[in-house]
Amino acid sequence: MCMFLVASFAFAQQTLRITGTVSDEVGIFLPGVNIQIEGTNLGTSTDIEGKYSIDIPRAGVTLIFSYLGFTTRSIMVTDQRVINVKLTDDTQTLDEIVVVGYSTMKKSDLTGSVSVVKVTDIKD
Repeated sequence: MCMFLVASFAFAQQTLRITGTVSDEVGIFLPGVNIQIEGTNLGTSTDIEGKYSIDIPRAGVTLIFSYLGFTTRSIMVTDQRVINVKLTDDTQTLDEIVVVGYSTMKKSDLTGSVSVVKVTDIKD
């Protein structure tokens, strides 16, 4: 029993808790950013205020930060405990997304007619 407790305590000490915020280039916090430990399916996402917290198995792993419309960013964790990330706009990705009423689709998946309305036409 004592060996089990020592082993579980040692295992618990090996994980590191990383916290931080994710924002865009201007400093606006981004909710719903995906944060994943590279090479695993373990991850988390940011809350409404752009804050996140993730337990990693050890230093030296890489965290992948991804968000629709922004460039994916990889950061290797060394001895940091707080990692604040700024994501940059990815204008190429935004060109491939078309908003359709209640959902989104890739431009390549879109069928049917598409019309463009200018803002000045809407005012009229």
